[in-house]
Amino acid sequence: MNLEGRHEFKIYKDMLSEWNQKMNLTAIKDSVEVDIKHFHDCLSILNTKKQYILPNSHVVDIGTGAGFPGIPVKIVRPDIKLTLIDSLKKRISFLEALIERLQLREISCFHIRAEDAGKDKRFREKFDIVLSRAVAPLNPLIEISLPLIKVGGYMLAMKSKKALEEIKSARCNIKRFGGELQCIHNYNLKFNNEILERNIVVIKKCIP
Repeated sequence: MNLEGRHEFKIYKDMLSEWNQKMNLTAIKDSVEVDIKHFHDCLSILNTKKQYILPNSHVVDIGTGAGFPGIPVKIVRPDIKLTLIDSLKKRISFLEALIERLQLREISCFHIRAEDAGKDKRFREKFDIVLSRAVAPLNPLIEISLPLIKVGGYMLAMKSKKALEEIKSARCNIKRFGGELQCIHNYNLKFNNEILERNIVVIKKCIP
């Protein structure tokens, strides 16, 4: 996806750089590397063969950190209603400042552990889509994510090349929490001479 001409991503990078001087938001600081390894990577979630994030979907990004993947997706898909969850108050402060600067609408941030969100009535079974990127191994991630999803909704977990190994150990939890593995979307990121294998694990919530 071409980021050229999207001033929001320039603002995003500038704020990442500024705030990164006072807190650890990202180890990636090179401008082009941020484009590839953060922005393009996050937007890959919109390039799956089947489109899971339908118009006006209620989406939650758990363990969002510096807003990945939720905010890049929201920039490109302003129709979605987005909730960002993170356990560190400092990161929530950054996200709130970024949202205000980008003038994003229908987006909210909550300072809460993802593990606790599924037990909270504000969040339990409220979302069509749960997004996550580099949050936790798939087995515990299922326990965190599936309670947040409405029946018929999807968990989209962005994983490394080890996704298949994680799925093997997570099959019991997928079934236990009412899920069904739909597919694994494989893609590559290219930066300089690196080719980085990535996967998006798609799990559907079938029963409460």
